[in-house]
Parts: sequence; structure tokens; C-alpha cells
Amino acid sequence: MEEHVTNAVILCGGRSTRMGSAKHRLLFPNDAEPMYRQLLARAMVAYPGIQSVYLSLHDPGSATHLDQTPVMGRTIHLLFDEDGDIGPAAGLLAALRTDSHCTWLVVACDYPLISVAELRRLFASFDGRLTCFENMQGWAEPLLGLWGPEALARLHSNVMHGCTGPKVVVQQLKGKTIRALDDRSLLNTNTPGEWSQAAAFAADMNASSS
Repeated sequence: MEEHVTNAVILCGGRSTRMGSAKHRLLFPNDAEPMYRQLLARAMVAYPGIQSVYLSLHDPGSATHLDQTPVMGRTIHLLFDEDGDIGPAAGLLAALRTDSHCTWLVVACDYPLISVAELRRLFASFDGRLTCFENMQGWAEPLLGLWGPEALARLHSNVMHGCTGPKVVVQQLKGKTIRALDDRSLLNTNTPGEWSQAAAFAADMNASSS
């Protein structure tokens, strides 16, 4: 992995209609930092070689009230969707426009429980093109993965032909998938009930590791 220049992007461009509030700004009980800052910090602890960190947002209005003070010495850069309402592909394409030659660590803000240990395994498993987690149902989770230049270029080509799903790129490139050590790490939170479940899992996971 060391030979690849790597940036990290937290995808925060969703409308959060089911959650009722911006997911990337949520906090677990007793947390001092919103989720997007926690995810950036975990990414940099997992792989100190990360060069630059980004938040991908729907539009400039979504940046209101964001704390952009540096995280672990890294300036937080902002990206905005320019490709219309095409879902998370818009954030990935914003990353591609920013740097089309590097590898991008992609973490959607829907995954509040992804740990440093899991991210380290992801970096160690990178196949040079596209590596992501696989959930317990056997489905790839491309919004929790490492995307190389070839994978992002393929997504761009797909979008130009009307196919916006990131999972399709995993299939096309026969991307590598890995299982999590703890399946709770892959809990995808889109509703207040799922967030409450994630908070309970987080408390249990923290207690188990202490």
C-alpha cells in the first residue's frame, strides 16, 4: 500500500430524509466530536500515510456549521456534487476530479462503527484496483473501501452510460472483498432507530475492548 498516494473522503452527500438530520453531524452519547471528524481521525490512525482528507457534500449549503479545524494536523477540504442526483457516485466522481491518479479511501458517513482495526485490514488487503468490505449477507459495500484510479475511471465511464451504481464496478473489475472481524462494524445507519442501535453497539464494543 505504501507505494500508492492515498487520500481519504468521507461521503456526506445524502439527503438524510429518513434520519431527519444530517448523519455526518450526529454524535453518540458522551461523544465530543461529530461523526465526520471521528471517521477522519480513525482513517488517519489506521493509515498515517494518508495525504489529504476530504468531505464530500451535496452542495455548499450543506457545509453550514461544519467544524473545519484540522484533524490530526490535516486540513479538511470540501468537495461538492457536480453530477446531479446520482447518489453516492457523485461523491466518488468529485474525488476523481480532484485527483485522478491516487488511491482513495472511501467511507460513507452511514458507517459510524467502522473501527481503526477494520480499516487497517482494508489497507493491508488492497489489491491495487478496488477492495471493499463484504457484509454478512455476502453483498459488497463499495462505500467502505479503497478505490484505485482504474476503478474510479470505470465508474465515470459507467455513469456516462447511465449506470450510477458503485457496486457494478466491484462486479466488473472482480474487486476484492473482505469480511469484517465484527459484523457490527458494517452497520449502515439511515434511520433514528438504526442510529440508536449503533449507539448501543458502540457502547458494547467499547466496553469489550477496555
